[in-house]
Amino acid sequence: MYSEAFLRALEESLGRLETTSLAEYIRFYTSRAHRDSPEAGCVLPTLAPEIGRGSEAMRQTFAEGLEMLLARVEEHLPRAEALTLLSTLVGAMLLARAVGDAGLSDEILRQARHKLLREYGGSDD
Repeated sequence: MYSEAFLRALEESLGRLETTSLAEYIRFYTSRAHRDSPEAGCVLPTLAPEIGRGSEAMRQTFAEGLEMLLARVEEHLPRAEALTLLSTLVGAMLLARAVGDAGLSDEILRQARHKLLREYGGSDD
């Protein structure tokens, strides 16, 4: 049951990558709207902390889902860069949601967005 729910939730991120540019994906992922709506956003920063303490089966399903997302990003970037991009996005979102200071949360997202857009294309407007 967990596997189906997780993979279904991940499909939204996969679909967004299919229909937008990498720069648009970065902008969406690091947005306040994404931060403020975890129930409608990417499942990775929401579940990763719990999965790490979960069963081997849960970690395996998570790894499979991550590989699916990586494969989609690898259509735009080499694997090492795809891993860096996703790690930065997920880590920034996890931290931005966890801090109680709105200013710091905004700064985390802004800095991640700026760095990733500069590195992987697109302007940071």
